[in-house]
Amino acid sequence: MKKKKLWKQLLPRAREVIGQDQNRIRLIGAFLLTALAFAVGGLILLAFSSFEVLNWYGAKAAVLVLRWTGAALACAFWFFLAMPLWYGLKRMTGRMCDGEVIPLEELFVPFSSKREYKKALRFTSGVVLRLIGPVLLCAAGVAGIVLLYFNRAELGLTVSAFGWLTAAIAFVCSLPVILVSVLEQGGFCYLPLYRSGRSYKEARKESARAVGRSKGEVFGFRMNHLFWVLLTMGTLWIAAVIWLVPRYLVLQELYARTLLERQAERAEETQGKEVLCGRDEHE
Repeated sequence: MKKKKLWKQLLPRAREVIGQDQNRIRLIGAFLLTALAFAVGGLILLAFSSFEVLNWYGAKAAVLVLRWTGAALACAFWFFLAMPLWYGLKRMTGRMCDGEVIPLEELFVPFSSKREYKKALRFTSGVVLRLIGPVLLCAAGVAGIVLLYFNRAELGLTVSAFGWLTAAIAFVCSLPVILVSVLEQGGFCYLPLYRSGRSYKEARKESARAVGRSKGEVFGFRMNHLFWVLLTMGTLWIAAVIWLVPRYLVLQELYARTLLERQAERAEETQGKEVLCGRDEHE
């Protein structure tokens, strides 16, 4: 009989946590507020990109300055407000898994003191730095496709050739993101460790050891929930927000903790064996 995956074994416990003390409603509210913060950053970017009308008056330099200003403001908004809120959302989830009754105000704990805010920014900085390379490469791929589109006639590309070429560029540029998703499974457990007092670097190292040979299963866990996200598109993602988001947040936290506990047990066993071997050699 095939053994059930670890995260599926944790589903009953996740349902129990979500069903306690209106945790589902609080998680949905916290997620929507966090998503709203990211959306506001997008609106800032959109607003500064809407000055295209200035091009009609020959003010191309002004349009360029406004676009870059909008991009800088949006990135600052995302980094200094939205990302700490995301950290607060994950922190809320962790405390709920501890059995605590957590109010919605807990989402804003990263802004409650200078110490908490710095802690949130240190964590989010590490996350952003891990993603910036693949994201920039994807952006370069998109820029390359746009340039091809405007120069396809000069290059003598037919519709079919242009389609195949852009598909190839898109695939190649998406590979780093896919590779990061597959190879960076070691980062799956670092948030519980970071909250417990480890530095970001220490948390990532311990997390990588905890995931160990479970990288494939962790990747499958993430892809399973991505599949459900795509399926809920038909409900305008209402089902995703109401059902999938609380389930994923809680289940990921419980899954990470279980992997860390198993790693601690393995470390104790290894240490015990080393002590016994040392005693045998001494005798």
